[in-house]
Amino acid sequence: MKICQVTPGWIEVPPKSWGAIEKIIWEYKLAFERRGHQCDILHLDDVHPIQDEYDIIHIHMANLAIAAFEENIPYIFTCHDHHAYIQGKSSPVYKENLEALKKAKLGIVPAQYLVDYFDGIPIYLEHGADQTKYKDSEQHRSGLLCVGKTGYMTDNTEDRKGFSYGIEAANELDIPITWAGPRQDNEHFINKHKDKNWNYAMKYDLPEDELIKLYQSSKILIHPSEVEAGHPPLTIIEAMSCGLPIIGTYMGDGVLHEDCIVGRDKEEVKQAIQKVLGNYEYYQDWYLSNSKKYSWDKVCRRLNRIYETTLGDDFMLENMNRLYNNVTKREDSRRELDWSWTYSFHDGYPRIDIHGGDKNRLVKIIDNKNDNVVYEANLKPNMWCTATRRWYTDWRIEVDGNVERLDLKNKNVLIDVATSSLGDNIAFMPYAEEFRLKHKCNVYYAGWFNSFFEKEYPNINFIEVGGVVDNLYTRYSLGWWFDNLDYHPTDCRPIPLQQTVTDILGLDYKEIKPKITIPNKPRTIEEPYVCIAIHGTSQCKYWNRKGGWQKVVDYLNENGYKVVLISKEHSFGIEPFMNYPPENIIDKSGDYSLEDRMVDLKHAEFYIGIGSGLSWLAWAVGTPSILISSMSKPNHEFRTNSIRIYKESKNSGYWNNPNYLFDRGEWNWNPVKEMKSLDDWDKFEPIDYEDVKSAIDKINNVSDKRVEVKHKVKLVHLLTRPNDERERASIESLKILANYGIDYVQHINEPFTGEPPMNKAFPDPPSPLGAGHYGAWSSFKKGVIDGFKDDHDFLLLCECDCILTEQPEKFIEILNEVCDGVNQKDISYFSFGDRYIDGVLNSPEYLKYDDTDLYYQTYKIVLAHMTLMPKKVFPYLLDCYEKVGWDSPDTWFNHVFQTHGLVGEIFGHKEGFKMGILYDEVAKQHEGQSLIDNTFKDEDRVQVRQKAFIVFGSASLGDSIAWAPYCVEYKKQFGFDEVVVCSDWNSILKPAYPELTFVERNEVVHNITRRHTIDFAGLVLKEEEMFDNPRPLKDYKECSVQEQASNCLGLEHKEIKPRIHIPNKPKKYPKKYVCIAIQSTAQAKYWNLDGGWDKIVSYLSKLGYQTICIDKYSSFGVEGSFNNIPPGAFNMTGEFPIEDRIVDISHCEFFIGTSSGLSWIAHAVGKPVVMVSGFTKPWNEFTTNIERVHNDNVCNGCWHKHKFDMGDWMWCPENKDFECTKQISFKMVKESIDKIHESLK
Repeated sequence: MKICQVTPGWIEVPPKSWGAIEKIIWEYKLAFERRGHQCDILHLDDVHPIQDEYDIIHIHMANLAIAAFEENIPYIFTCHDHHAYIQGKSSPVYKENLEALKKAKLGIVPAQYLVDYFDGIPIYLEHGADQTKYKDSEQHRSGLLCVGKTGYMTDNTEDRKGFSYGIEAANELDIPITWAGPRQDNEHFINKHKDKNWNYAMKYDLPEDELIKLYQSSKILIHPSEVEAGHPPLTIIEAMSCGLPIIGTYMGDGVLHEDCIVGRDKEEVKQAIQKVLGNYEYYQDWYLSNSKKYSWDKVCRRLNRIYETTLGDDFMLENMNRLYNNVTKREDSRRELDWSWTYSFHDGYPRIDIHGGDKNRLVKIIDNKNDNVVYEANLKPNMWCTATRRWYTDWRIEVDGNVERLDLKNKNVLIDVATSSLGDNIAFMPYAEEFRLKHKCNVYYAGWFNSFFEKEYPNINFIEVGGVVDNLYTRYSLGWWFDNLDYHPTDCRPIPLQQTVTDILGLDYKEIKPKITIPNKPRTIEEPYVCIAIHGTSQCKYWNRKGGWQKVVDYLNENGYKVVLISKEHSFGIEPFMNYPPENIIDKSGDYSLEDRMVDLKHAEFYIGIGSGLSWLAWAVGTPSILISSMSKPNHEFRTNSIRIYKESKNSGYWNNPNYLFDRGEWNWNPVKEMKSLDDWDKFEPIDYEDVKSAIDKINNVSDKRVEVKHKVKLVHLLTRPNDERERASIESLKILANYGIDYVQHINEPFTGEPPMNKAFPDPPSPLGAGHYGAWSSFKKGVIDGFKDDHDFLLLCECDCILTEQPEKFIEILNEVCDGVNQKDISYFSFGDRYIDGVLNSPEYLKYDDTDLYYQTYKIVLAHMTLMPKKVFPYLLDCYEKVGWDSPDTWFNHVFQTHGLVGEIFGHKEGFKMGILYDEVAKQHEGQSLIDNTFKDEDRVQVRQKAFIVFGSASLGDSIAWAPYCVEYKKQFGFDEVVVCSDWNSILKPAYPELTFVERNEVVHNITRRHTIDFAGLVLKEEEMFDNPRPLKDYKECSVQEQASNCLGLEHKEIKPRIHIPNKPKKYPKKYVCIAIQSTAQAKYWNLDGGWDKIVSYLSKLGYQTICIDKYSSFGVEGSFNNIPPGAFNMTGEFPIEDRIVDISHCEFFIGTSSGLSWIAHAVGKPVVMVSGFTKPWNEFTTNIERVHNDNVCNGCWHKHKFDMGDWMWCPENKDFECTKQISFKMVKESIDKIHESLK
């Protein structure tokens, strides 16, 4: 072949200094000449006459490629420009390269991620190294190495390559490090950071032979680069070819050893360095072996094949000179395009920068919500502009028609609190969580009282005020901005305090009480008491009625209340405006932590205060409050669980008046009237003592009715996995009972593993309970012993998933009556709740009973087990434990207080102890004896909403698609009001199943009545994950993929066609095409016939179909067993959204694949499927609209006969070298293709 490589004249080929593109083009020339081809390099600035016609023209600059297209010259184009990625799809450099790729006969990119980035148009061709030069040597190795030029075209002082992380890591480890690179590009970066005192040796502008020696004499190459044009980049290939282990960021599958992949983080780099040095020969051998696939000869063999097969004889150039006829025209065009723009939202508002060019650019900053143009200008080159609005806006930016939008999803967003006020910080907090949930972003919260909230808001990242957030996308500041409309959309004075936050964050306003961590400490004052806080930060905030507080204290004392002053200061103000507390109080002002104030507020009957932070604290704690304030309107503070004292007058509400601006520095601020003394304030104050007394009487009546537990009750919450979403929901539900006088404690017991020793209690027959039950029992018995250690009258034991289904006040009311009844009737054991009979509300067993005729009530106030025992049974329990043994869970869990053979035999009991049952499956055995008969009436009955939670244990795409329809079937058959599904593929399932609720992993789901896990029973499904799954389950080997769901949900199995969301996008490819997917997760799942896929692609071409390969990876497997997509197939592999693959499948004629998730997509979309599999039996997958290719005459179906080993890639349990698919011939597959092809005619 006669090949022409085309470059502009300003690139020196052969390279005289640094530059990957120059080296690549030169190596192409040398490699093709070694293969016997003619390969010329043309320079625009030194054009020599072209007399011969070229077979191939390969262009390496986008503007030249576009010019060639305009001259009707067919070409191959390679995009080397990583700035097309860095500057984004709105940048001119991206659009220019995209246009060049679209117009090429074939486009090439040197990184897999660029295939997807350029809409799947190009193919991926890696770089290589001349391994006759770049090779290992016997030189002594020492020190670390960084190679290259850092920085970007737009900013050469930035650390794009991440060399600073390597230098800092090396300095801390006291290991020498050398940096080799070009002087011109790196000196700017070095000068910027010269104050860092980094210790490294710098080698500028090394010739190639010296660079090779440096590779051969160094120990490790450090390269944590942010972005590279090639994956792997040329430096990496050269280094590993020289036997140099490499530590760097991810550069594509199989490039770096997994131990050597790090983030741009000094500590990660340090750890990797230490690991490599600790086993150096192993890592060196790994990299040397890995480098063999990156030789230039191999790369050029592939490029040679691309030249020959993709372009063929039609790639003849009539006149090469035409490429250069309009050089001036093209240069003008290039100059016109030589501009770019960047944008950011770092402070809530957009900033747009124009880089280069010679024209003004029309810039618009638009509020996308209402399409209002906030700012518009014709921006000159190298100028920038911003909007000043810092509150949340759905921004849209337009620059010469290029559009970008604010997109917060998965971005790092900082919300900082600009005020250190206690009240503001409490009021603002809940809206950060609302913002996170709305935008699905990573919220970093810089507040002044983080310790109050960190445990309550686990999905918020709390940082110190002034803390730095890496990769920050934008930030919003919360505070009082009054009439500064840059920070707040409206004047904040007339609106509620919390609405200032919702307005700034773009949320709908609703009052939300924040969650706050209240220390679990006992009350310090035995008598009933009321907390007061009298001080504020300005005299206008005080209740300025002279003697008013003393009258309030006297009145409270008369009514039997102690009065506790919890203000920070005993006296406060400035002369002559000093404010002093009343007498006859318990003075806790002074050195007294806010946490201790919370404890006192928690146990107080109620609270009285002014518009201050302590009032907000009382509200957050949940203490009923009286708030006295005349300066602010009643809607300014909170409105729930409080009485607001306010009198409308000319002396009221002035703080909220937009005509007055509060002066924080003026203690005596009063915009209505000048105040010269406290007497003036007394005359000005509209609120009298009688107003406060009336509020006390009102709240006192409420307080008298406030329910608290009447007995000493300890609640022991038996937990095993407190971070599990189910247990977190239970904790959230039960810990609130501590506010009502219950001593709430958590008992965390590790889940039991292994075989439980149950033979002592039930030697014959064996106990039906498993390890999960035994673990629960272990926690139960320890909870009993720990629970009765202290001086309590009653012990409440609660299972890990126990949930209140009623308000806490109602529960306490019931508990009080139950405790009284237990004492009166000599009850020894009281059950508040259990799961439904046989686990199903409408099961045949349950339907035998007519609820109206039962002697017991079905008022259900908890889900799962909650049992109450009086202290008198503790000696009996200890006696039972000693005689029967601790290893008898069946005995204790259901029968310790009932008639039971083993217990009766040991103790001589003919009957069990008296039981009280509020809701329990054993209530039917005790009709007429249940305590509830005399306690609760028909009007107390409630209808519990039936809510099931189904977790997909497998994250597999195919499993998730296959199982989803059975969640709908489950909902129908068992009559659940709501079924919540947790899967890893919600984006394609949720729109297709509106009758289901989908949640993400680790998302808390509250108030569930049943829980199931769908997974492979006998393979990966563990006992503690089964929850309400039926028992026993069929072994996974007996079930099809979909039957795994029926098995775990207790359904009669039938095949159901699944649904998925199909995006409404047009067809990409003009020809008829067939989608194929060859890759899988184990070698046994592949079609292992050598050359089989090659023949399929060739045969499909004869039938008139283009073949599109839509696997995630073009090459996949393990060392020595890599599987590559077939040549001739259009390569659409890569890291792009699954929705794009669904679109491709939806427009194809049919699909060919193995037993994989993509086959399930094709089935769900409704496309005919040819499935090649010997690993599973034909009934394992779906049976409709499918041609299943299977050879039953050889070893097959090992999935159904042997326990699958997921960790063994080469798993073949009968050691027959995958004959199950090797013996599936091309002819067998061809016959299935023919059937579908004929059906489509």
